[in-house]
Parts: sequence; structure tokens; C-alpha cells
Amino acid sequence: MRISLAVLGCKISQYDAARLEERLRQAGAEIIPPSSASQAFLLCGCAVTERAAREAGQVARRLQRLNSVAPLYYYGCIGAYFANQPKHAAAGYQAATGYQARQAPGRVSYQACCFPPGRETALLEALGLSSPTPVSSGRSWRRTRGLVKVQDGCSHFCTYCIVPHLRGPAKSRPIREIEGEVADLLYRGFREVVLSGVHLSSWGHDLGGYTLIDLLHCLDRLPGLDRLRLSSLEPMDLSPQTMASFRTIEHLCPHFHLPLQSGSDSILQRMGRGYDRAQFLRLVEATRAAWPDVALTTDIMIGFPGESEQDFQATLATIEAVSFTRLHLFRYSPRPGTPAASMTGPLDEKEKRRRLERLRTLAETLPTRFRRRFLGRSFPVLVERIRESQASGFTPNYIHLTFPAYPGLLVGQLVEVKVSEEEPDA
Repeated sequence: MRISLAVLGCKISQYDAARLEERLRQAGAEIIPPSSASQAFLLCGCAVTERAAREAGQVARRLQRLNSVAPLYYYGCIGAYFANQPKHAAAGYQAATGYQARQAPGRVSYQACCFPPGRETALLEALGLSSPTPVSSGRSWRRTRGLVKVQDGCSHFCTYCIVPHLRGPAKSRPIREIEGEVADLLYRGFREVVLSGVHLSSWGHDLGGYTLIDLLHCLDRLPGLDRLRLSSLEPMDLSPQTMASFRTIEHLCPHFHLPLQSGSDSILQRMGRGYDRAQFLRLVEATRAAWPDVALTTDIMIGFPGESEQDFQATLATIEAVSFTRLHLFRYSPRPGTPAASMTGPLDEKEKRRRLERLRTLAETLPTRFRRRFLGRSFPVLVERIRESQASGFTPNYIHLTFPAYPGLLVGQLVEVKVSEEEPDA
């Protein structure tokens, strides 16, 4: 069976899609690029924002145009979202439903094309396939970094977030299971491993007293590991002592993504984030004291209900105070079923766009500011790409460097590279 996957969204969606791809291969499916020859389309995607859901719908329509008689299935967060929000479904989804209805009149419901996270087996059964759960998704990665999802779900319920409703409560994978998957990736030749999760910093809370530090110490000892990275850490789970203790992990890269969302205490409270600006700044202070070269990136949400100009200015001031390396910017979009969707004080789209542009202007300066701190210094770079006579990769603190490729240089090697003139962002 010829199956095509389209993958959108975050590292979690990428990981889930890679695991699904591995199972499809084990079941005998041929994975091909989307085309008229595809016998089924699988769309694995994100639904955390209205824009993400809309993008999934656009991709679905493009897939349907390639082959209108091939069934289209949704997997992951987008599967859970469309199954529970029929009025938000994409036109492409309706076409897929129509196809299945023609094949099996009266037996296929609207939800039959949607498979929430963790429903890999049910999706394979819908395709008439079956396979064991793979040890890892290593064969499906086409990069130098291997990704391992160590945790799924979230129990925090920020007032704007739909993800806990889509993925359920926080659940940690057992430490030995994770260790086995990481060891498998290292055996396959990966030298850098990224740990990811929906609420990664909560790993171990449901395992009888384990913490993320325990997991990192366990993985740090594995032979063949050169680098460990963490995808994102939620500030409400962290303390200054925890941030300082990360310095004891030998192979952990000094690059942390700490979602701030807002620099205004009143907005943070309305968001239900569980920390205030002062607490966040204490985390930053402890991290930089332990790791002077650390790169700190963040998420910022613009236009949350009730956000005043004063609140927005507080966010700008906090960004400057922290001196982040990079910003990921999002305009607030209401998600049905969340408390924020019915909050008073919504901002009009014109004002959201104005504030977004102001932040984008600031965001464009941050990577260059950070890079300039290290001009003339040398760092180990993991080679990720060699094209013509140029090689490129990232330093441990996630500075992208391009340099001349010498004879015999291979992707996956670690080489010392000096930070020189500024270059465009990777």
C-alpha cells in the first residue's frame, strides 16, 4: 500500500509522525511523497492555534486535489480537534468523509477519519494494517539530531490552551523505556538527542518521585552521547535550584526554551500560568549564574483578552531585561472549550497585528545581539549540512555557523569553528 504523510507543527507532532511512519513500514506500507499515486493520505498536525488548524485544512485540500479518491486521515492533535469540533473541520476533511461514505455507506461516521494522539493502532487497523510498536523512530529521522518524546499530555490547564483537552493528563514514559530508545538512536549513529514532551518539565511527577534531573543523569552516562537538548521547559515547574542543577549534566547543551507568554503579572494570572514576572527573572538569573554562555529562547503571546497597552509594554520591558536569544511570537486565538474563549476584553485584530509587528522588529535584533557576544571565540559545531563547498551546524548554545568544508568532512562530525561575522538566521 502506498501511503503519504504530511506533517505539520511542533516536535511532538514530528515525533508522533515518525513513530507512525516506522510502524507503517514494519506493516509493509510503502511511504511515498504525496502524489496522484498515493493510496491514502495521513495528515499529522497541530491544533494549538486557529492558524495551525486552518493550515491543516489548507494542506488537506491540496492533498485531496492530488488524488480525490484516496482516503485522508487526521492523526494527533488535529485528529482530536476535528473529531470534537465538527464545525471547524476543513473542507478537505469533508471530502475524505465523502469518499469513505461512498465506499461503505452508512458505516463510516464523521469521527472515523480522526485519530487522537496515541491511537496509532486504530489508525493502522483503519488502513487494514498492523505492526508492533517500534523501539524507536530512528529510521524515520533524516537529520543529525534524534528526537525522543519522554512525556505526553498536560495537567496544568492554562486558560487559553486546548492541548490538555486533546492529549489528556500528563503521563511520563518509564525511565528504562526512554533509555532504551536513546541507546538505539546512539547505536544508529546519532550524536545529539533532543528530549521533548507536551509538558516536559513535569516528567517524573507521576513516577513516584522521579524528576527530570534523574532522567538526564541516567541518559548522560550512555556511551556515544555527545549532546543532549531539551525542547521546552515550563517555568511553573522550575526553581532557581533546578536551573542551576542542570549544570551538573555533562552533555546537556546550554540552550533552554522557557515560555514566558507575557511580561505582565495581571495577564499571567489571567492565563493561569502559575508564576509571575519576578519568579521568571529569578529562574533566568540562576541559569545565567550557572551557565554564562546560555541561550534562552521563549514564546510570547500577543493580544490575550484584557491585554492593555501597559501590559504590552511590560512584556517589551521583560524581553529586554532577559535579553532572549530568540522569540517565538503568537497572536492569541480563542479555542472553543477553554476559559479564555469567554473572557471579556478581547482585542481587535488590527491592534494585535500592530503589537505583533512591534515585537517582530525587536525579535529580529536578538539573534545578532547574542551572536556578537561570542565573536572570535571557538565552539564545537555538529555538522548538519554540507552543500557545495560550505558546511553548517549549531554550537551547543544554538548559534548557527557556516564555514568552509574541507576534504573528508562528514555530516555528523563535531568540529571546532570560530564565530566570525554575522550571518542570516538558520
